[in-house]
Amino acid sequence: MPEQKTSRTQWLFWVLTGLLALAASVLTWVPDDPVAAFGWLKASPGMSFWRCFSCHFVHLGGRHLLVNLAALASLAAIASLQQKRGGVTGGFYGALVAGMLGVCLGLHALDVGVSWYVGLSGALYGVYAWLVLDRASLRHWRGRVAWGLYCCGLAKALLDAQAPVGALGLAGIPMAPPAHLYGLMGGTLWAALRYVLGRRER
Repeated sequence: MPEQKTSRTQWLFWVLTGLLALAASVLTWVPDDPVAAFGWLKASPGMSFWRCFSCHFVHLGGRHLLVNLAALASLAAIASLQQKRGGVTGGFYGALVAGMLGVCLGLHALDVGVSWYVGLSGALYGVYAWLVLDRASLRHWRGRVAWGLYCCGLAKALLDAQAPVGALGLAGIPMAPPAHLYGLMGGTLWAALRYVLGRRER
């Protein structure tokens, strides 16, 4: 029975991930102007809150979409391998939502010169933070490696945040410089919350 439950959970996890990828593809290619229709727009008065989620599914063409979906699939595969630790679906999608909110709240609250935002990369930094911090520990070698990976991700996000608005990233895609950092912070808070709640249950 436990194996059947794990199998069903993994099946649900991959179905949800596939639906997320499908939504990103549809919102990128179907609307005439996806940025205006579903993107995050700081200058827009009374901007609907749902754009804090829809903007992450919109991409600036095929290369942008492909890079982010490849990153999504890679992080999902790593999370799936950690299934035996439990709570992978809730943890993964909780981190994704935390990353989304981190990006939008950061861009909205801080004057960083970014007037619009689309793309999943900032939220994926949140998933990355949760994945590595879920394994982080100073008690054993793998835990220390996880801390090292987190610091590498943080260093990359801090480096990205120093770039001018619209600078081309590694894949030749224009960046909203601090978005990766805000997403990483959202995922970090999510990992910390799960750690605290886990400690209380012991």
